[in-house]
Amino acid sequence: MHRHTLAPIERARVLLDEERAQVRAERAAFESFAERVVGLEPEPGRSQGPTASPSLRERSAAAPRSSAATRIRTAYRETVMAVGHYDAVYDEPIATNLTAELGPGIAAALRDDVPVTPMLHRAIVTGVKRAIHDRRAFLEVLDAERASLDHARAEGREIVTRLSELSERATTTTTTATNGARETVDALADRCARLVESRQHRIQERSVSRYIDGHDLCAYLYADGPDDWTYPVLTVAVSLQRDIDAVRRRLDREGSAPT
Repeated sequence: MHRHTLAPIERARVLLDEERAQVRAERAAFESFAERVVGLEPEPGRSQGPTASPSLRERSAAAPRSSAATRIRTAYRETVMAVGHYDAVYDEPIATNLTAELGPGIAAALRDDVPVTPMLHRAIVTGVKRAIHDRRAFLEVLDAERASLDHARAEGREIVTRLSELSERATTTTTTATNGARETVDALADRCARLVESRQHRIQERSVSRYIDGHDLCAYLYADGPDDWTYPVLTVAVSLQRDIDAVRRRLDREGSAPT
């Protein structure tokens, strides 16, 4: 038997851990951004009627102060867009990312430097909290996926070890020994089948949102790997079943050999 049989699961664990680290970093960045937005004092809306000209003192005091929208954009760049993987994963301008994360209305308001009124301020805070919540929920899904991969790897290692022991055992023509080995192979085949059944059940029941199911998650996490390992556990299970069948055929030949 070959240890590389488990390579798809090992590769999946690496890809999954990278995704988990990125999502954790984004959650922390949005939490930092939220603190800065919450601490920002909302502005009054622009008056539609005529106003008195500001005094020299008022103009001097207002001149150095940037608008709330400008400060929010700066905070966004210094937190959300400052995560280490931003350029590699997103590589998009602030307006595009704000639209995806907080919605086109908020993105347009911040882009156009409109006053951050109490209503707009609440909308931004709500949007940021939603982004944080979504990442926390996604991390729970990723943690469950990690547990599933760990279980599959442990099961796969045990099956590989037992098959290796059977393959390396000295050839014997003892009927009792051969029958015992066949029983072991059958038990391993059942174990492999249960692993597939359990994994399929997890994929089918898991959903990230109403639009993304377990199959979409596997494609998102693993399809960009070096091989066609979108379903790493099932790929391993197929290889294990192939090895199990090979051992069973060898045992059948031994059992039918003349003594």
